[in-house]
Amino acid sequence: MDTEQYVKWFRSTSPYINANRERCFVLALSGELLKHANFPVLMEDIVLLHSLGVRLVLCIDADSQQAQLSASGPIDGEAIEQFSAQLGAECFRVQATLCRALRGPKAGRHKLRVVSGSFTSARPLGVVNGEDHLHQGTVRRVDSHALQTQLAQGNVVLQPAMASSPSGELFKLDSNELACAIASKLQADKLILFTDAQGLLAEGKLLREINLTEARALLDNTNSNADQDRLRTAIQACETGVERIQIVSYTDPSALLTELFSRDGSGTLVSETSFETIRDANIDDIASILELIEPLERDGTLVKRSREKLEEEIQYFSLIERDASVVACAAMYPIANTESAEVACVVTHPEYRNSGRADKLLQHLLKKARSQKLRTLFVLTTKAAHWFVEKEFEECGLDQLPVQRQALYNSQRNSKVLRRFIS
Repeated sequence: MDTEQYVKWFRSTSPYINANRERCFVLALSGELLKHANFPVLMEDIVLLHSLGVRLVLCIDADSQQAQLSASGPIDGEAIEQFSAQLGAECFRVQATLCRALRGPKAGRHKLRVVSGSFTSARPLGVVNGEDHLHQGTVRRVDSHALQTQLAQGNVVLQPAMASSPSGELFKLDSNELACAIASKLQADKLILFTDAQGLLAEGKLLREINLTEARALLDNTNSNADQDRLRTAIQACETGVERIQIVSYTDPSALLTELFSRDGSGTLVSETSFETIRDANIDDIASILELIEPLERDGTLVKRSREKLEEEIQYFSLIERDASVVACAAMYPIANTESAEVACVVTHPEYRNSGRADKLLQHLLKKARSQKLRTLFVLTTKAAHWFVEKEFEECGLDQLPVQRQALYNSQRNSKVLRRFIS
């Protein structure tokens, strides 16, 4: 990446930096992740998130094989002691690696305080299918007030995947379940789960985003036990109020930051509602729309609109919003004293062209036109006539425009006039 590309990329991260500041993220760090070669890189990324104002809870597990435990079977008293020692060592290693990740001669100015405590309690998993799981447990309670106090003070919270019951017995917890319980109780902005793949896959292809309904369907058709566990966790988190669950690769050293600081991310986003929405524009969208249309105004494809003009006309605009960014827009201007309107300013961000988004916006405008009992849509265009013809518009003469709009026609642009009757 040359300097110009780097600066362009860095500028593009600004909306995400602002959006994530003082937000709460809960991360589930599995034993497999902690022993991977990318573990130190991930710790550097976590320190970066902290320096950008993100509030972090890290749920730490230990590798079951290394602790000589079965993945889900009974854990006796000797095994829980062994696991406790192994998990304690992993927590100290995480803390030490986080501190080492503070780089540079002035690193000491960035205060990174890592705390761990009795933020959760456990209860026994009990007898399952006739088998007593002994010290295998599940989350009983999360002390959200204590966690919020630590996060408000700027501390990174480490929560080991182990907790005691009110009677003092120790129980091993599942790190994904633990992270889900904490994220739900805190109403965290993001729950981040890790995988050794790109994210969730279907027929070998990465699923960039799925909603709650799609996640439930995928769970019924997934053979991977690990993916089933992540899907159950994501579904439960969605159902209990966590807005976004992001499943990210720990084998790709750039995956976490790409997921959090780019529009399309790198893994799989699971959310209750769609990641991308079509909605009416409002006054807060003006800067984003101007940024989107300015290149086409500059090359003459669109007529230039001032900020003041756009403020006056904003009620006529619709847009597609993707992860809090405007990626496409279109306007529909009613023509006074007629049953007609003009479609204008249909623009898609360069990264999303030829993706069907302009067509979705046009369908949205057609739906609005029908609700307003309009009979005809007109378009004046210099470069996009073929696209509109494909969308059932037909070329017509200038004399077919309502006389009010004919009076405003710019003969120097020599725009083609197209119309579509609304059925």
